[in-house]
Amino acid sequence: MIKTIFVLLLTLFSFRSIAQNPYYDSIYRVTAQELIASDPKQALKNVEQLSSISTNRAEQLKSLLLKAALLRTYGINNEALDILFKTDSIAHLEKDYVSITRINGLIATIYRESQLNAAATIYFKKTKEAIEKIENENLKNRFRGSIEQESAQIELKKENYLKTIKHINQSNEYFLLAGETADIPFHLSSNYGQIGTVYLLLDEIDSTFFYLNRALNELTKAQAANSPKKGFIYTGLAEAYIKIDSLELAEDYLHKSKSIAEKSNYFELKKETYFKLSNFYKKTGDHDKFIQSNEQYLKLINDDQEEKKRISNLLIESLYEKEQNSITKQRSSSKKITLLTSSVFLLIILLGWYIYSKRQSKKKFLAYIENKNNYENKAKDPSPEKPTAAPETKSKSYMSEEKETEILKKLLEIEKTNFYLDENISLSTLSGKLGVNQRYLTHVIKTHKKSDFSSYINALRINYIVDCIKSDPKFLMYKISYLAELCGFASHSRFSINFKKVTGTTPSAFIAYVKNENEKIN
Repeated sequence: MIKTIFVLLLTLFSFRSIAQNPYYDSIYRVTAQELIASDPKQALKNVEQLSSISTNRAEQLKSLLLKAALLRTYGINNEALDILFKTDSIAHLEKDYVSITRINGLIATIYRESQLNAAATIYFKKTKEAIEKIENENLKNRFRGSIEQESAQIELKKENYLKTIKHINQSNEYFLLAGETADIPFHLSSNYGQIGTVYLLLDEIDSTFFYLNRALNELTKAQAANSPKKGFIYTGLAEAYIKIDSLELAEDYLHKSKSIAEKSNYFELKKETYFKLSNFYKKTGDHDKFIQSNEQYLKLINDDQEEKKRISNLLIESLYEKEQNSITKQRSSSKKITLLTSSVFLLIILLGWYIYSKRQSKKKFLAYIENKNNYENKAKDPSPEKPTAAPETKSKSYMSEEKETEILKKLLEIEKTNFYLDENISLSTLSGKLGVNQRYLTHVIKTHKKSDFSSYINALRINYIVDCIKSDPKFLMYKISYLAELCGFASHSRFSINFKKVTGTTPSAFIAYVKNENEKIN
């Protein structure tokens, strides 16, 4: 009949005074009050859903606490404590003393149930300290009332009955100051029922009846009037009637309790009721009913142990499955991030290369224009251009200096005839026209034009068409393919490639440049 601080603190979660999200609160209430006991796997799903729909830090903390409470209920204490310690860190950062109170209260309960009394005492003290830092006086008094109930339970186990009653009375005083939304009758009913139990242990039967009936009366006014708590009050009354040998009334109350227990399927009430029925029929000598009640009790205990194992395994599997899904999701996310990072890095490299390439092309184009202008200025100079003498060391290996100068002069002269506009021009054709050896001609082109034969011809063609575009406006109107044909290229693509190679820009961009320059002049 005595509830732990865990149950009392958990009850505080659903007070209407702090409800702000009706959808959240409805799922929370069903999960906390029904599903933890009846459908733990669904309860775990609901807890995860609560986490996902939380709209503020307080709701997130409540969800985590509920999950810890669920795991603790089925003996998965290590995982429950892990959650509580993480939650405690968050609550302290937020200075959320309400959550800190609940967290420390639940930790204290887990340690006490595990017989780690020293640790339980430490966290019980932390719970009290956190309560005093809560600003809301109504909420503070509810927690104080719960703490006094827990203190009463500790004293009851020590058989300090007067101290037990003192703590319960103090608890009642706090609950009466807790505000209308605290479901005061429910808490008073719990406390009067506990006082009745103490007087029963003291064999003060009149006081037992007084407080148990008072507990029933308060319960009828509570929000949870049909709570299984009524069954515990009935078993207390049954024991009191047994004490005064009113066995018929005792049996009647035990059966009332059994009806509530089986209807609610509340394990603790069923266990207490079956045990007391078994003892009752043993006392009255009803052998058949004793065997029946005792078998029910033993089966209940055995089934409960098996069910707890099953549910614990089920919850652990669910937790493991969620953890694996989380890991898989993280790995997938990591791959996506890596891919995205690589893509961005590659894009930056490509963008950098593109910008660099554009700048280099622009530099090359400007240099080309400057060289072209310089060449045109030299062309206006009446003094004839003299062929450049070949380097002495290299000339000797091929021909005499006089021969090399002669070939270069012939080459410069034939350039004036635009021979290169013939798309079929070749090294053998040109050497034939000049009347020189192909090897000698190749050497002269390489030495003085810094190029191989094909590049030399292509450069002449491009320079020719550039001069045409700059000097004759009608060339600005021609298609690129036609310009390619005019200067001896067999295809549009090869013309464009060589144009950019020589000038640093495309034919279209060069035409646009010339148009712009013409507009400036005009």
